Amino acid sequence: MNVYEQHDKHFDLVSAFVIVKDGALVGKIAFKFPKDGAGRLYCYLHVTGLQMVRGVASGYGYDKRSAAAWSASKLIDATLPVGQAFNPNPYTHATTIKAAIKDAGYDWQHDLRDAGFEVWQAV
Repeated sequence: MNVYEQHDKHFDLVSAFVIVKDGALVGKIAFKFPKDGAGRLYCYLHVTGLQMVRGVASGYGYDKRSAAAWSASKLIDATLPVGQAFNPNPYTHATTIKAAIKDAGYDWQHDLRDAGFEVWQAV
């Protein structure tokens, strides 16, 4: 099996994105898909400078990625630190990301782009 086939096998059920604002990395978001369409889809959201949070969506017949991203974004407040030195804007970015991601029918990427972020797929 060549390296491309190995990569495809190991990352078949995963997709990952970076969230960029003004040319700087401000977060990462990754999805772990279920083997079947109705299982749990996990979303790992990490705003740079804060702790990672995990959301989940299950079932089928709707955009589970956006629902899982919204589920994760609701947990951001619980991880906000006091006085983060190396990233002066984690609260601003976290607040904007939390407000942007909605469970209202638009794709989560569309929501973030409307809020002024760039979203680049990494895997």
